[in-house]
Amino acid sequence: MDLNNIKFCDFKTDAPLSSYTSFKIGGVCPAIIFPKSIEGVQSALQFAIENNLKCFIIGNGTNILFPDKSPYNLIIRICSPFLEEIKETTNPYIFQIQAGTLISTFLKFVTENSLTGAEFLSGIPGTIGGATFMNAGAQGKYISEIIRKVEVMDKNYKTYWLDKSESGFEYRNSRFKTSGEIILGAEIKLTHGNKEKINTEIKDLLNYRNNRLPLDLPSAGCVFKNPKNGPAAYFIELAGCKGLKIGGALVSTKHANFILNAGDATYKDVKSLIVEVKKRVYDKLSISLETEVIIL
Repeated sequence: MDLNNIKFCDFKTDAPLSSYTSFKIGGVCPAIIFPKSIEGVQSALQFAIENNLKCFIIGNGTNILFPDKSPYNLIIRICSPFLEEIKETTNPYIFQIQAGTLISTFLKFVTENSLTGAEFLSGIPGTIGGATFMNAGAQGKYISEIIRKVEVMDKNYKTYWLDKSESGFEYRNSRFKTSGEIILGAEIKLTHGNKEKINTEIKDLLNYRNNRLPLDLPSAGCVFKNPKNGPAAYFIELAGCKGLKIGGALVSTKHANFILNAGDATYKDVKSLIVEVKKRVYDKLSISLETEVIIL
């Protein structure tokens, strides 16, 4: 396949997916495409469809587990330094943020402009697109609470905006998980606040996460969704899974809902450990855990 036919994009061939995921796990993919613009996304998608190539869309790769042998011909990566523009609208508190924008970049922007309402996203390592896809959040809040609209592209390369009410937002879920639409951006509404207070809250939340979470080894964040009756980490610990290890995959002793790549962990190691944790929690507590991490 001649990747030079894909316009408005950079690309890499024979690229290890482990270099593009926070888990540091994943086999070599024939090609990773880096769209520089919405036209680039259209060109990459059109190339994949016309050449009957199996492709997958990622952002910053912080909530995903790839196999040790890539099941895809193409990966389309929508992430900084491309597709990261923050556009102002006629309303001074409404902004259109492109999907490739890192959450850390967005938070720097809101702090500089004394905008409040997004502080709870502090420390989440993904992109605006990935956070919208997953309806990410923390501190009991979700990004869908500040989203007004989502810009998407369908399989016919058509782009359009969906109202929040059409986006199917639920706990760690959205319509985009099954619709096949590619998220290009989100329109977010904030309010005016005190710059110093906003900055302090963001830093405090970041320090809280740094102290509470095992960030010294590769992971994909929390592996399991919280059941309705409590935090998944609490039940995993009750089931005696803290410190459980299979191969190079380890259940963190600091936060039981983190599975760490503790040394050359493979896809099989992590997946086997997930299955074992789910089994032990169910056997001991009759609680069925559901994965939050996308396992391919």
